[in-house]
Amino acid sequence: MANESTPPSLWNFSLPLVVAPASNTIEQQSSSIVHGVGERKQRTLRLSINARERRRMHDLNDALDELRSVIPYAHSPSVRKLSKISTLYLAKNFILLQAQAIDELKKCVLRASIMSSQSGTILSQTAAMDFPTTDQINDR
Repeated sequence: MANESTPPSLWNFSLPLVVAPASNTIEQQSSSIVHGVGERKQRTLRLSINARERRRMHDLNDALDELRSVIPYAHSPSVRKLSKISTLYLAKNFILLQAQAIDELKKCVLRASIMSSQSGTILSQTAAMDFPTTDQINDR
């Protein structure tokens, strides 16, 4: 039944059977020992990477919460918390609105300075202008 070219350990197995070279078994045993140590290091590394990512996400969420607290929107309990992307869009639009307001103020100051240099005093020019009162602004 067995011939001389088949190793004695394989005589009791049915076909098909794949025989690995003997040199691979020693390499596999040594690599499994090294691989076991590598798996532990990989697991430790993965745990530290996960912890760092978790910390990063907590920091990002804390920063977004702070941003939500300073941008104008409804903060009542019945209003859902803004999503991350909504918070960023709202903050961007708020910043653009503030930049426009600053530009308008610069134009007003420039006009006032030109008017004061032409007429001599800024008070006479501002008295002639019809500025709304605080009550008129609040009524709008």
